[in-house]
Amino acid sequence: MLTLRSLTESVRQELGRDPARSSAEELVNEAGAAWVDAHEWQYLRARSLTIDLVPTESRYALPDYVEDVATSLDRPNSVWTPIPIYDFPTFSSEKERYLASIGREFQPIATSYFATQGSDDAYRLFIEIFPAGVTETVSLDYTAGWKPLNKSADTADIPLPLQRAFREWVRRYASGREKQPQMNIDTMHQTFFSGPVGLNAMKKDGMVSGALTPRAAASGMYFGKRKLIAGGGTTNSGFYDRYRWYSAPR
Repeated sequence: MLTLRSLTESVRQELGRDPARSSAEELVNEAGAAWVDAHEWQYLRARSLTIDLVPTESRYALPDYVEDVATSLDRPNSVWTPIPIYDFPTFSSEKERYLASIGREFQPIATSYFATQGSDDAYRLFIEIFPAGVTETVSLDYTAGWKPLNKSADTADIPLPLQRAFREWVRRYASGREKQPQMNIDTMHQTFFSGPVGLNAMKKDGMVSGALTPRAAASGMYFGKRKLIAGGGTTNSGFYDRYRWYSAPR
């Protein structure tokens, strides 16, 4: 298992000592964040969480490891259609139309944005619902980022087929940061993913069960910076031509 304890041991073995520029734990988490950004990992896509909507709340903070969300909130316990998640300008426009009594039939709408909460300086993703007053449980497909490891027994969110590659990535990242202070992360990325370990990791990532789901495609799930299109493909479909889905039911 890729626990924080085992990964920090790998860092010390690689360096032959404790890191001088930061703690081993900090290096592991830096390497993890760099790993997530280095490739469009499929295993991080099309995950799902639930949100309990209550009448007194309109804004809901998502976990700090959520980096992107789908274009709708699914309503598994409702006969109504999913709640659309609009960009903020569209959300504001629809809200103004409702408040001006333009159009009588109105279902809840939502938007997403990054913001801070209270005294917490860290930005996180929020979902805002309008109008408030909805009471139900909804589900949200999302793209995950790196989930920081804080305790020695915390386990990295890496599928078993990719764990060997990730441990090697952590070793190389630590070596570069400590032994080559001017290391360019882009150069490390190109070297790693053009080699056998990186190439094999990307191949295995495409075989991880559940990495892409028809429901995510049907709802317009964001695939990193590319958006899955109902009916198949993405907005940059040339790279993902092998993934095709049937059109969403009407």
